[in-house]
Amino acid sequence: MRQNCNTTSGRLGVDFALGQPIRWILVLSFLCLAFLGNAQTLTVSALVAARGGSMAQSGPKLESLDLNPETVFGGNSSTGTVRINQSAPTGGIAIALASNNAAATVPASVTIAAGSNSATFTVATTAVTARTKVRVTATLGNRKTEAELQVTTLSLQSLSISPKSVTGGNPATGTVTLNAVAPAGGAVVNLTTQSTAVTIPSTVTVSAGQTTGTFSIVTSAVTAQAQAQVSASFGGSSGHASLSILPPTTFSMALNPTSVGGGARSTGTVTLSSAAPSGGLIVNLSSDNAAAFVEPMLEFHSGKTTATFEIQTAGVAASTTATISAAIGSVTETASLTIQPSSLASVTVNPTAVGGGASAWGYVSLNGVAPQGGLAVTLASSLTTVTVPATVTVSSGRSSAMFAITTTSVTSPTVATITATAGAVTQTATLTVNPLGLSSISVDPSNVVGAGTANGSVMLNAPAGTGGVVVALASSDPSATVPTSVTVASGHSKARFTVTTTAVSTATAVTLTATSGAASVTTTLTVNPVGLQAIRLSPERVTGGNTSTGTIRLNGPAPTSGLVVTLASNSTSGTVPASVTVPAGQNAVTFLVQTTAVTKTTQVQITATAGGVTVTANLSVH
Repeated sequence: MRQNCNTTSGRLGVDFALGQPIRWILVLSFLCLAFLGNAQTLTVSALVAARGGSMAQSGPKLESLDLNPETVFGGNSSTGTVRINQSAPTGGIAIALASNNAAATVPASVTIAAGSNSATFTVATTAVTARTKVRVTATLGNRKTEAELQVTTLSLQSLSISPKSVTGGNPATGTVTLNAVAPAGGAVVNLTTQSTAVTIPSTVTVSAGQTTGTFSIVTSAVTAQAQAQVSASFGGSSGHASLSILPPTTFSMALNPTSVGGGARSTGTVTLSSAAPSGGLIVNLSSDNAAAFVEPMLEFHSGKTTATFEIQTAGVAASTTATISAAIGSVTETASLTIQPSSLASVTVNPTAVGGGASAWGYVSLNGVAPQGGLAVTLASSLTTVTVPATVTVSSGRSSAMFAITTTSVTSPTVATITATAGAVTQTATLTVNPLGLSSISVDPSNVVGAGTANGSVMLNAPAGTGGVVVALASSDPSATVPTSVTVASGHSKARFTVTTTAVSTATAVTLTATSGAASVTTTLTVNPVGLQAIRLSPERVTGGNTSTGTIRLNGPAPTSGLVVTLASNSTSGTVPASVTVPAGQNAVTFLVQTTAVTKTTQVQITATAGGVTVTANLSVH
């Protein structure tokens, strides 16, 4: 608090800080008056900067009241929020609440906690028969604020029936849906029908907090298709739905094929005596044997007379029969499917020819799938140089299996017969075993520049035996040399070697030969002469009087004596040396282009020539 007693000009002034109670203003003002005694006039001012500079006592004021949502169905609630213009003091502050209609109730008050400027409360509503406006009031001191809540009626939104058609004697289900959740105690919806072909309850209750309720529809047998309309009503709202009641449908069912191997499929066809009604028709399917699986339902679209379904079978150990049933209402048709145990269909070998010591893969295939526990296939080979496992098992539910075939070295081509047996069925395949020998020789790359190298490879037709296999090598021209031999290591079928070339003046085709025993294989390597590849200038634009650097690049290393490249220019604005030499073993060399001052931009062409090959580059002098 700040005060100042001032008697200037016979007047007494008293100043107080913002927020001081008015009683202190009066008490201290009179003390100043008594102290000064001779003051003729007393002036009291409170230094306030609050709204309008009022001297009234400050404190929280009610600012607003909001409802969310502002419209609810009777029986549902809304949330109210009250706000004050500043934080509530210690102990909080209570806001009085009121409603002008019993359709919506509020607590007597809500407390805004200390330090907060808002609080929420629940507006509970009850079911109403017509749209009702409710005014909710919040009061703090002598200040009130209001908000309006619309309480609407609960009504029936829809009535539906599933399925939309049934054969007389079969049930259906009706569903009523409200436009909001039912209040405490639930919502009772009235049901009626004029049809004698259906029986329904008189009411269905939508449980509290739910929006839907279901009821059963019992149908009677009919001799002709009938339409039954069901109606539902709640308050002033209603809904309607129709149910088609069908006479017993006659139909037939056939299977194709009627006998399959386990794992194969058969197709069932159901044919109606008359077209499916509006809304379609459902046929219930079943199988009495786990070895034959069908989907539980087959749907006929409106107007259709036939529909098909698949029967998936499983592997069986012995012939078995499955009865497939199709039912429409009380009418059932059946058909039998015979499932035969799978048998051996084939045995194959890949590859069909190998070098002695190499391996191959064998495959056995069934005409269906193996039964539970799998199917064992017995294996045998006609030669001791070709071995197979005694048996291979096709796993349950699978139709094939693979096995390894190993071979040993032979001195001449031999043919082994691989035999596979399952039950009374035997299948065979043949494998040719050739003597170990050369398969191929290759070189990469197949074109090189003289003095460069290439990578050669020899390949056997099977892995080398103990000690390896020595392969003799030869070249048809001294421009490409190879080692006298290369050894394919034991257990391997490939060996690599290096081809070294020398400089040539013209392109030379060299034949490389690999020999092992009586077998020889060849490949060709082309050795090209070293030549010009390109000429580059940097920079490509210069001011007259300056220089540019030219670079000559070859397609390979220069020969022992180097490579002389002749240079020329088509303009005196850019001059070059008569020639430049690429040093031995190098593939590039540089030179200078000297320019002179020009009066206008001049294009200068620089030419490089070697071994009959010419390359050019352009220089812009400005």
